[in-house]
Amino acid sequence: MADIDAVLLRGARLFYEEIATKTERNRIDDIILLLRERPEIDDELKFHYALGVPGVEGRIYYDDWCWVIYRMLNNWTIAILNIGFEEEPPSVRRR
Repeated sequence: MADIDAVLLRGARLFYEEIATKTERNRIDDIILLLRERPEIDDELKFHYALGVPGVEGRIYYDDWCWVIYRMLNNWTIAILNIGFEEEPPSVRRR
């Protein structure tokens, strides 16, 4: 069981509740659980992501099916900022 909580902020919550189907929500739930268990950058599925806010480190999960933009609020909470199914995720900044 993950020790890290996740909160869906407005954009992510709207996508999850109003756009995603039940099957897609189940898959998104699996991704969020993975992020809660291992939120760190791995440069395979999780990358650095420029949020455009100085001093705020963003991250993006991308698996060729779905992307999830998130950031750590603190050591025990992830904020899910946005979710999408587009073939190409928003621009990714790799270090």
